[in-house]
Amino acid sequence: MLKALGTYHPMRRGQIPASIWRWPDGPCRGSCWRADHIGWRWRCGSYVVVQKYLHDLDAWSKVPTPRQEEIVGRTKIDNVELDDDDWPRKSHKTLAIIVDADGNEHDILRDNMPFERPGQREFGTYFIGYSRRLWMIAKMLERMYVGDPPGAYGRRLDFSTPHTGVTFFAPSRPTLEMLVQAAQKKLAAT
Repeated sequence: MLKALGTYHPMRRGQIPASIWRWPDGPCRGSCWRADHIGWRWRCGSYVVVQKYLHDLDAWSKVPTPRQEEIVGRTKIDNVELDDDDWPRKSHKTLAIIVDADGNEHDILRDNMPFERPGQREFGTYFIGYSRRLWMIAKMLERMYVGDPPGAYGRRLDFSTPHTGVTFFAPSRPTLEMLVQAAQKKLAAT
């Protein structure tokens, strides 16, 4: 039971999850989620964002490995995080980390699934992310597409085109059980 919150229209650039590039993914930034700003019946739910990206792997393969590592924020061979504090632009790794005004890092559980249709020369990724806070998903997308500072968007986006995207609200199991019990009571009364 997912409630669609709305869709977004594709932009010129999109987020490129790592695995399609034959690159190891970073660690999951998972946590327990709760929808804080909605009524008590919907607490402990999750926001779910699903996106589809197509990638220009030919262009990516022409980028030298050290430059790819700077763009991703990790070494390609052994997946070691790189410190990009002194770089002119932040890496994908850094742009994907959300820190609030008090300096607290907020987690989002995310994963991706590469896909391809070689006959159509389509190579892409389905990205899915879960968070208890909708603002975190919005902030992560803003940092990727607009940049931090504005104009310094995620450079992986130069090799990717977003094609679809939607955000859902997924109620918690106790909420779903409560809804089922209410429906069963209503059916029994009729």
